[in-house]
Amino acid sequence: MGWTPDGTSILFRSQRDADGLRSRTGLYTVPAKGGLAKALPMPTAGAGDFSPDGKRLAYSPLFRDFRTWKRYEGGWAQDLFVFDIATNDAKAFATSKRTERDPMWIGDTIYFASDRDGTLNLYAWDPKTDAVTRLTSSTTWDVRWPSSDNVSRIVYELNGELRVFDVKTKADQGLSIFVPNDGVAMRPSRYSVEKNVEDFELSPKGERALFVARGDVFTLRSRRAPRGTSPPPPGPTTSTPAGRPTGRGSPSSPTRPARTRSGSWTRPAARRSS
Repeated sequence: MGWTPDGTSILFRSQRDADGLRSRTGLYTVPAKGGLAKALPMPTAGAGDFSPDGKRLAYSPLFRDFRTWKRYEGGWAQDLFVFDIATNDAKAFATSKRTERDPMWIGDTIYFASDRDGTLNLYAWDPKTDAVTRLTSSTTWDVRWPSSDNVSRIVYELNGELRVFDVKTKADQGLSIFVPNDGVAMRPSRYSVEKNVEDFELSPKGERALFVARGDVFTLRSRRAPRGTSPPPPGPTTSTPAGRPTGRGSPSSPTRPARTRSGSWTRPAARRSS
């Protein structure tokens, strides 16, 4: 989840020493060139980030990243602390009755996400003045998973898109991402419909059958007659086989909006004798 300021070790979170009571998850460092992991002295920890001098750590004792609680104010509402690694002293900062999470230490300022105003947004805390400043103003979607380069930029997810916030210029812009692919799934292909039949119906005399498979209507006549297909109109997938009103065995596609599962053949009306 991060690096030590000198770039020699990786900071990560693990449950390896969790006991389910006093400790659930903890923060560790491991040398980038290899070696044993070392636990940081906090008894339990969620997200965290080192100060530029590596002597302190901004962190949350709780980890509930994948819970979906909105505007939660109970005992699992996350608070943030500055932890002094030399003295083991922890001091809370920028507290509210709701959630503060994802601390990021850039220069002399700590950035974090909070839903104190109803929606998760980015905030900045100045340790010198104790002032908290709101940086983003989303009122619909939560700012999720913010992470920084520890220099000037914070990347975060908003409404399924990635955005970058520059703490120096206060510019906030979305990222345009294109993933090239060979389009294999969109190429014309031949598929056997044998195992994809979704619905079927027999004609009144049993001389013809209609089948729906892979969005198309297929007709099959008795005595091994050639098969035909009645392609559906563009739009919703065809799912209901039905014969024409004459009942003479020629299939027709169902009305486009229809998505019922019971198809039928219709018989001609009986003539009345005079």
